[in-house]
Amino acid sequence: MQSNSRWTVALASQYGSSTMKKIPYVMIIVLLIGIAFIVADRASWEFSLIGLDFFMFADYLSVKLAQKSINFIFSILLGVIVSFIVFGLTTLALGLLFKW
Repeated sequence: MQSNSRWTVALASQYGSSTMKKIPYVMIIVLLIGIAFIVADRASWEFSLIGLDFFMFADYLSVKLAQKSINFIFSILLGVIVSFIVFGLTTLALGLLFKW
C-alpha cells in the first residue's frame, strides 16, 4: 500500500540516513550487553535490555517501511508485529540456551 501522506513523510524523516545506519549496531551491542547480564546471573537486567531492544527494533522497522512509502499505520503495525516475533524467538532461544 503506497501512501505519501504527511504522517508517512513525518515518520520516514524521523531519523537521518547516518542514524539509520548506526541503529542496527546499537541494537546488537545492547543485545550483547544483555547476554553478559545473563552470564552474570542478572536476568532481570537482561529482560529490561530485551525490552529496550524490542522497541528500538520496532521503531527502526517502522521508519524503514515508511521510507519505502508504506502507509504509516501499516508501517507501525508491521514493525511491532515483526519485532514481537523476532524478540519472542530471541527470548525463547536465550532461555533455552541459558536454561532459565
